[in-house]
Amino acid sequence: MQITLAFHNPHIESRYRELGAVDFIDFARGDAGNSAAEILVTNSFHPIDKSMLDRMPRLKLIASPTTGLDHIDTRECAERGITILSLQGAAEFLKSIPSVAELTVWFMLELLREPHRSNRVMGNQLKGKCLGIWGMGRIGTHVRRRVSAFEARVIGGDTDRDGDITLRELLEQSDIFSIHVPLTEETDGMITEEYLRLMKPTALLINTARAQIIERSALCIAIRERWIAGYGTDVARDDQEMHDLKKLRQEGFNVVLTQHIGGYTREAREATDLYIFERVAQYVGQSIK
Repeated sequence: MQITLAFHNPHIESRYRELGAVDFIDFARGDAGNSAAEILVTNSFHPIDKSMLDRMPRLKLIASPTTGLDHIDTRECAERGITILSLQGAAEFLKSIPSVAELTVWFMLELLREPHRSNRVMGNQLKGKCLGIWGMGRIGTHVRRRVSAFEARVIGGDTDRDGDITLRELLEQSDIFSIHVPLTEETDGMITEEYLRLMKPTALLINTARAQIIERSALCIAIRERWIAGYGTDVARDDQEMHDLKKLRQEGFNVVLTQHIGGYTREAREATDLYIFERVAQYVGQSIK
């Protein structure tokens, strides 16, 4: 079994070598990939599209240590009979990974206190603020638990639960609005100009889910026209959006940016790499049988 890894981790590498021959691909350097590869263990930082799949015609399995699969052309994989393993559905395992939630709380504190501003700014405290969480799944629940320790009031809603507070009500009531819904056909572009205008001018918007959930043009207008008081994100959709947001930050707007590091902690990476390896090993075992 020929296995291609998109990362270097000596401990996990040795485990993969128990399953077959191992080589590496460096997406950042533009590596073409091994045409003999049957298994690709990738990450969320590079798209696996048709052109990549064309260069790996023997591929049978893609393993991705992510919950989202928008970096993989799943339709093309299905047509080629390529199996995809990921963290989707791994609810019990993911309960032990709070990294994205912790980053979300950091965004709140950074946006409230604004230490990134060049001039000394009198900030705000989290205590007493109303946090609206859109998406009360695993990450949303982790965020609620952590923010409750700050004595903030937490309200939450979802896209698929009847009886919860509506999105409109969440936006109108929240001092901080944090997005934690998955990217689906329903949520793609869900936060439009109409919805952003509902927010308080003192409110903060945080997105550690997927950039596509917020309408691109409406977001920049909301920041520039000060419909909202600040924006924090870990998930810019592309280089152009990152450039636009960096420009707003340079112009003095309250914008805090990280580059898709939400789940990128040592503890989360070690646990996730091992979990994905175990699933790949199970797949290889079943294939041999």
